[in-house]
Amino acid sequence: MTPVEVFQEHKNLKEYHETSDGNKFFDALMAKNHAKGLKVKEVKSYKREDHKPKKKEKVVKLSAEDRIKAVEVLETIEAVEDALKDETAKTVLTAGEKRIEELTAASSGDAPDTTK
Repeated sequence: MTPVEVFQEHKNLKEYHETSDGNKFFDALMAKNHAKGLKVKEVKSYKREDHKPKKKEKVVKLSAEDRIKAVEVLETIEAVEDALKDETAKTVLTAGEKRIEELTAASSGDAPDTTK
């Protein structure tokens, strides 16, 4: 059991002590007394503030409309293909195909004149 797991299981625990044989104690003196009978007499102490669980990153899912806008401004075919890799929305996939066509036409010199 890791220190993080110990502290998660014991919500009010601020510190605990572990002997070389893996026993955990809430009282340092008890841990030291137990360690006297062990070959390795070391007692490690763990404090809650040193072993906080890592915060999970919040994943924000953009709306299909926002994903379309993002695809429309990508500047390379590879970037568009990467953006569409796990995409399932048909409207976003269609916008991506259109953007790839535009980028392909622009690279071959056949880009439509959009200045009119």
